[in-house]
Amino acid sequence: MKNLCISILVVCLCVASSQGITVSDSNYQIESYASYYFGGIGNMKYICADDAGNLYVTHDGSTNGNIIKIDQDGVASSFVTGGKNFQSIVWGQGTKFGNSLYAAEVYLDRVISSDTSGSTGSFSVLPSQPIAIGLDRTGNYGGNMFVSTRYSNEIYQIDENGTSSLFVDWPETSAGGVSDIEFDTTGNYGGLMYVTSLTPSNSDTMGIFSIDDQGNVVRFLREGFGYTDMAFDTTDSEVFGGFLYAGADEKIWQIGYDGSETEFVLSENEDLYIWDITFGKDDAMYVLTSPLSFDSVNVYKITVIPEPCSLVLFGFGGLLLRWRRSA
Repeated sequence: MKNLCISILVVCLCVASSQGITVSDSNYQIESYASYYFGGIGNMKYICADDAGNLYVTHDGSTNGNIIKIDQDGVASSFVTGGKNFQSIVWGQGTKFGNSLYAAEVYLDRVISSDTSGSTGSFSVLPSQPIAIGLDRTGNYGGNMFVSTRYSNEIYQIDENGTSSLFVDWPETSAGGVSDIEFDTTGNYGGLMYVTSLTPSNSDTMGIFSIDDQGNVVRFLREGFGYTDMAFDTTDSEVFGGFLYAGADEKIWQIGYDGSETEFVLSENEDLYIWDITFGKDDAMYVLTSPLSFDSVNVYKITVIPEPCSLVLFGFGGLLLRWRRSA
């Protein structure tokens, strides 16, 4: 005997593009999540998400750098002001670094900590200007924090007390070096630390590299290609396939476990630059973008399209029902 089943979904958004950027994979949809204009607080740099669903964006003003908070409704507001060139930012909950944000403050040679109210303090002072921050959530690196530096091009290991020690002396002496540090919590990439490196003067140190717990550096992705940011799929059920995603100027690439590259996001406008990627606790990918004029910030949200897509809304109320029969 067969049962007749009618699935009804009032609105099904089966689109994979939004004004500004497009998702190549038809299983995903994209929407504009937040946007704001800024002036005098420096260019946007990095984005992270906390466990409550808020996003944080750093700006690199030399004397008035800011951290902007974007709440769960997509509303942006000033969170930390007066910084001297903020760069990478991470959320510490679930690690020994606790319920705090940590941001690299370049011109003061330090990593700051901030509670959820925006009250800040100096957490760790480094010998040189910090850029990228990564937190070991794999446990393979002692659960410590790792920070790259500009010009000296080193990676330091920092414990929960803020005490730092040299971990890797990166093989590059000019400006550039390691721009992002991420850890493979999926296990699909060996549970290792991965870094992006962008040094236009030296193609040998451009690309994505893995680093083991002894500080040994191995190239993972192609030479001479300037990936600047990346993020592993940290969604609870690996909604994004458990893959690594890496950004390069106007694209985001999905990186296979074997290092293969598949275009995932493309800017529809060559003047729209992709700055950073993060995953939220809501199983969404957030993409930080800005036009090259640097006058505004746009954050896009990418989610998987719900299944089944049983009802499509046409025009002013026309409905198409798809019938499904089960034995």
